[in-house]
Amino acid sequence: MRAGADAHPDSVEGPAPPAQRDQVTQTGRRRSTQTAFNDSLTGLPNRNSFIPFATQKLLNAERCGEHLALCYIDLNNFKQVNDRFGHQAGDAILIHAAWAIKSNIREFEIAARMGGDEFVVLLDGAHHSSDIQRVTQEICKAIALAIPWKNSQIKVSASLGVALYPEDGEYLDELMFKADTAMFQSKASITAQG
Repeated sequence: MRAGADAHPDSVEGPAPPAQRDQVTQTGRRRSTQTAFNDSLTGLPNRNSFIPFATQKLLNAERCGEHLALCYIDLNNFKQVNDRFGHQAGDAILIHAAWAIKSNIREFEIAARMGGDEFVVLLDGAHHSSDIQRVTQEICKAIALAIPWKNSQIKVSASLGVALYPEDGEYLDELMFKADTAMFQSKASITAQG
């Protein structure tokens, strides 16, 4: 293209300068790293991020004699919301659930979306069952709040299971299994009542 031609001002002829290529490469790496470790819908860490973080927290807790609580959360009636209102409504519920969880834990604690409608939370300083119960009740209450959707409102509830470190296990896979089992027992009792 000759000088003075009507080219788009952002168009570049020829290869980009090295500094520009490096910047584009670094931006791409940051995006792929963020995608690899954060859930793109909710912004929460994902399973890939949670596992090493939680493993390190357990090692620190063992060294310092601390107690932790791992909470496994599953949304009730999520499939029905998706089927009745569509996937955008389901996405709105997932975003709402992530907010409800994150707003009820401390900054240094972690919440993650494990996939689908399942979330986990790792609570620090889990010495008193009353504190754990208060936090989990607040999370469930916040998740159960109705959110506006078009000319209606949508809502779900949550089933939650808790496993304590070191009482219920010393390893992350043990704690996740026990919390998941407790969550399914909670879900079964809700289904039996409803």
